[in-house]
Amino acid sequence: MRDESIHPLQTRFFYVGSIFAISLGLACLMWRFRDVNLILIAFGLTWAVLVTALTWEVVTRAARLQAMVRSRTYALERSNGDWAALLDQWKAFHTISSEINQKTGADEIAQTFAHRLCTSLPGVDGAWVWLEPGLLPDGGGGASAGEGFALAARCGPDFGMPEPLCVLRPDNPLTSRCFEAPGVTMGHHLALRARAWGWPWLEAARMESFAGMRLELDGRLLGVLGLFSRRTLTVEFVSRLDLSVNQLTVALEKARLLREAAGRADELAAMDDELGRLGAMRDWLISSAGRDLRGPLANIRSIGEILEHCEDLAGQERREFGRVIRHESGQVCGLLADMVDLARIAAGDLALAPHTLDLAGVVARCCESFAPEAEERGIVLETTVSGAVPAHADGQAVGRVLNNLLANALKFTPGGGRIRVALDVLGGSDEPLDAVVRVSDTGVGIAPGEQARIFDLFAQVAAESGERPAGAGIGLAICREIVEASGGRIWVDSRPGDGSTFAFTLPLGAAAAAAARRVA
Repeated sequence: MRDESIHPLQTRFFYVGSIFAISLGLACLMWRFRDVNLILIAFGLTWAVLVTALTWEVVTRAARLQAMVRSRTYALERSNGDWAALLDQWKAFHTISSEINQKTGADEIAQTFAHRLCTSLPGVDGAWVWLEPGLLPDGGGGASAGEGFALAARCGPDFGMPEPLCVLRPDNPLTSRCFEAPGVTMGHHLALRARAWGWPWLEAARMESFAGMRLELDGRLLGVLGLFSRRTLTVEFVSRLDLSVNQLTVALEKARLLREAAGRADELAAMDDELGRLGAMRDWLISSAGRDLRGPLANIRSIGEILEHCEDLAGQERREFGRVIRHESGQVCGLLADMVDLARIAAGDLALAPHTLDLAGVVARCCESFAPEAEERGIVLETTVSGAVPAHADGQAVGRVLNNLLANALKFTPGGGRIRVALDVLGGSDEPLDAVVRVSDTGVGIAPGEQARIFDLFAQVAAESGERPAGAGIGLAICREIVEASGGRIWVDSRPGDGSTFAFTLPLGAAAAAAARRVA
């Protein structure tokens, strides 16, 4: 009850004493004059006593009634204040629910919730939210699902980010009960326990109470909400947060589902891209491969029919037919090998079998296989090798790369031109050694704008006349896959009209590098 000062003139003793004094004065006045009847004097005295007692009772009842009215008025004012505070809390809860429902990320939802609790609810001086690491985009900053919950959001005074609370574990003295059983974990007199816990920040921030609430959905614990206050938090105050905590839990689960849906959408997009790539491969098999296979096979069939029906062919003619069959069948075999490699690359099954080999020998054999065709077309094919280069690589795959580069050089180099194949070793005594193979030609060259995509799948560079070159546009793409899978890199240097130089490197292993240094 409120403490109000009462004036002395408002007390019951003032009223009763006044009546008694007046009555006694009248009786004394009657006694003063002897000629007044004694019975009248006795009646006056009796009347004074009765009026005084009646006045005492009336004044007493009036004081009790006044005290009751004051008490009821104070209780009503207090109730109105509680209802106003409760109404403000519900408005704050409505605002919090509205804002967190507009967020899509678990970290954004947690930060918004913590910020609103601190700014909207008197008595909440700090709000921290720990979440399951799987709910956060970065996986909780190092926390794993088996270790505990990661600190996703905090609001209030800067407590210095204590390390024990960055990752919340089941053995935490504040929130251990949140991991054990449902309900609210309450803690009081935190400043007194701060030294025992090794958390001086609690004492420095003058924290008095803590309330930990489980963020649980369908029996799965998603996280913990922690409230810090410099006052004493009550169970009634914390129980009013149940609805908002439930909405926070639902919002976090919604964020998790949205992130999973986004991940599934990315997977579907990747699958769609893969289907598009497979569709492009299918179109290539239908159009380009069919066209490129039809010509050589038709030539082989025609020559086969001639050989079958013409028995009197001269030796020179038979040798020419044999050369054509060898050339056309080589093209078919090369195209089929490219198709097989392309299928392996698409399936992610480009298996290499590296072993110690003489890279100079591989270069020499590849050049020898193309020497007859180069000689026939009047093209000079030179080979420059700086000694033996022992490498650790897949010899067959390296041969495929070099054969593709030589075939392209012969295709785009006119008669009377020159093709030069060089093998060198790059690096010094203190640097890793790489073997570099260069295939240079004096062909038409490649425009700068085309060089960036020349190694892409199905990419083809048209000649200056605008004609589509022969081939399917997969040879250089396969070369890039093989070289990169071997740990090297491939590139091209070219200027239109001045020819092109295709080069690729292969890293040498420790033993091969030592041997290469000894040879050098």
